[in-house]
Amino acid sequence: NELFRVQHLQRGLHEVRLTMRWPLYNDNSKNPQAARVGTHRRTVRTQIAGSQRFIQADIEGEDRLLYYFQPSLY
Repeated sequence: NELFRVQHLQRGLHEVRLTMRWPLYNDNSKNPQAARVGTHRRTVRTQIAGSQRFIQADIEGEDRLLYYFQPSLY
């Protein structure tokens, strides 16, 4: 059973990286989509065990895919 559990965790192990960039400049108030991002950044990473899922959502009038991880039961 231990070997099965380890193999299952290896198949469902994902590395997630988030990169934050700042500061955010919005020089053109008439066009908020034209914002610029500064040169500072920080990346954090972790590992998540589970299966990757997604849902389709309406965010500010645009269809977007939202990704999440469903924890495994093992």
